[in-house]
Amino acid sequence: MLGHNFSKYDPSENSKSSFEKLLDAFMQLLTYTNGDVGEALSWLTELDKEYDLTND
Repeated sequence: MLGHNFSKYDPSENSKSSFEKLLDAFMQLLTYTNGDVGEALSWLTELDKEYDLTND
């Protein structure tokens, strides 16, 4: 069934440091790549290039 999933707003989610946000993304990428650290880092690098996740 397609539809919308509403959840309560969590303001603590916005108070995470940039490192914590990148770590969360990396941990999700590790799941998608079945634990392949090199592949997860490669994906994270590509996402950074496309969406400017870091200041580098």
